[in-house]
Formats: sequence, structure tokens, C-alpha cells
Amino acid sequence: MNNKNILVLRGLTFLLLLIAYAPFGALAAVIITESSAPKILLGQETYFHKDAGNTQSIDKIIDSDPPIQWQRGKKNLLSFGYTSASYWFKIEIENQTNNAIIRYLEIAYSLLDSVLVYKTQEGSKIEHYKMGANLPHLHRPVAYRNFIVPIQLDPNQKSTLYIRTKTDTSMQTPMILWDKEEFLEAGLEESIILGLFYGIMGIMICYNLFIYLVTKITSYAYYVGYVIAWNDWIQSTAVFVCVVSVMLFTNEFLELKDNSPKCSRLTQLIAALTTIVFIIGIFLTYRYAVLSLLIMLLFGSSIGFGISIYRLTKGSRPAKFFVVGWSCVLWGSSIIALSKLNII
Repeated sequence: MNNKNILVLRGLTFLLLLIAYAPFGALAAVIITESSAPKILLGQETYFHKDAGNTQSIDKIIDSDPPIQWQRGKKNLLSFGYTSASYWFKIEIENQTNNAIIRYLEIAYSLLDSVLVYKTQEGSKIEHYKMGANLPHLHRPVAYRNFIVPIQLDPNQKSTLYIRTKTDTSMQTPMILWDKEEFLEAGLEESIILGLFYGIMGIMICYNLFIYLVTKITSYAYYVGYVIAWNDWIQSTAVFVCVVSVMLFTNEFLELKDNSPKCSRLTQLIAALTTIVFIIGIFLTYRYAVLSLLIMLLFGSSIGFGISIYRLTKGSRPAKFFVVGWSCVLWGSSIIALSKLNII
């Protein structure tokens, strides 16, 4: 056997030894030290498992035979689109300090219908929290718009978190591990920013509503409907109001009835189709209702942008401003809709 073959054989032997002695199935833990960052994004440190039949309990998850093949998250935002399945998440946290510390686990998506959080240590359940969008806020350990769970980490100990989520909305589970003080400061800053945002939106609504009441120009009323819907557009009713308002606003603002009757009829047709889809959605599950309306949102946004470009080529002055504004609408609505559909 020549030297080249001997080297190859030694390399393969070394590789097999590494595999043999590697801790098969071991999950990487989030390490907490004195110098750890006060905010840790957990997406890529989280392992997930799909429970397609919604039948697995925490005991089955922990003592599963054969063991569950957990999949590691590849992005900071774990998103699975619209699904009827439950998802289990596993996070291991190791406190390498000599002090007991408290970290806040935030699940930053408030529309999850059911959220169960279990803390275990050495295989034994220690804490259990039950929360969800369909449950009163009194069930939450921390009063906040998202789901917050205080996690006590004992010194030089490893704790394991199991989290089960289920929802009729898009399954998104952005998870963050906060230092308590950092979370309180970030929450205060966020409250100020949200206050300014909703204050500006409120002023815009009141201003345009006032102009409509004075002038009776219907485009202002449609714009008010759009602004109100955009602030809560995740709900099916808000998506419906948003699409219909935008289509009717496009028709009025670009004066399509006088300048382009075919485009005018097209916007009215989309508004009518959206209304039909919304009415049919009342008799469907929430998931299918929102999915249908999201498709109408993408379709309507694309058509509206095409109409504005067409009117711009015809020399319409209002279309110049409309194209700029509509570009932002199309970009924003497309990004959000595709995110909820788990396409991006």
C-alpha cells in the first residue's frame, strides 16, 4: 500500500472516531456568563418539531421513544406560514455564573392562539405557563402585549425550555432572551415610539375625516378607511377594509371614471371581488379567510400600481404623486403578505 492510500485510510479512521465519540443528538445550549449580551436572539439557538396531529403532550415530548429528531432553526425569525399543526420548540440555557439570575423570554408575536411554556431541569418539570391570544391577559406572568415569561436560572446549572405554539394565524415565533433591566428600558422606548406613531396616525385620520365632512369629497373617506385598516391589517376585517378602501381611493384620486372608464371598472371589480371573498370567508376557518384576503391584497396592490403607471404615461398630474406613494404601499404590503405566507 503506497503512502497516499495510507494517508487516506488514516484520515477516514480519524473521521469515524470523531463521529463515534461525538455526543449524538446533543443540542447546543445558550451560554449565560457575566459578560453575556443583555439581548439574545434565539432563532438560531432554537430547535423545533412539528406535531402535525396536535396529539403530543409535554411528557411525550420529553420521554419520546425513539427520541425526537429536533431541527435547528436557521433564521432569527422562525416562520412556518399558515398551518393547522402545533409546533414544539426546545431551548437549552446554561448559567455559567455563580449567581442565580432571571432572564425574560419574549415570544414577540401576539397573535398566537395558544402558547405553553415548560421549564425543566434534569428532566423534571419545574415551571409551567399557559398563555395565548384567546386567553385573558391575567394568565400572563408579565403584563405586556407580547408573551413574556420570567426564567430563573440557577447558578452553574443547565435548564431546558419546551414551548408549544398553535394558532389559526401565520405561525411566527420570534424569540428573544432579555436581561430584565434591558427589557424594561427597551419596552419604555418602544412605548414612546408606538405612542408617536399612533398619535400621527390619529391626526391623519381626524384631519382627512374633517376635510371629507367639509368638502364631501369621497376620496378622503376612502383614505381614512385605508389608514384605519393598515394599523390593524392582520385581522381579516382590516385586510378587507384596506383592499376595498385602496381600490375606491385609486378610482377617485386618479379620476378614472372620467379619464379611464375601463380602469375605473377594474378597480370596482376588485373591490366587489374582495367583498365576496370576505363574505365567503365568514363561513371558512380564520386561516383560509385571511389567506384568501392576502391574495386579494397582493392582486389589488399590483393592479393599482399598474393603473397608476398607465395614468402617468397619459400625462396625469395626480398620477405622479400616486406612483410614489403606491410604490411604498406595494412594497410594504407585498413584504408583509409574503412573510405571513412563509414565502420569504
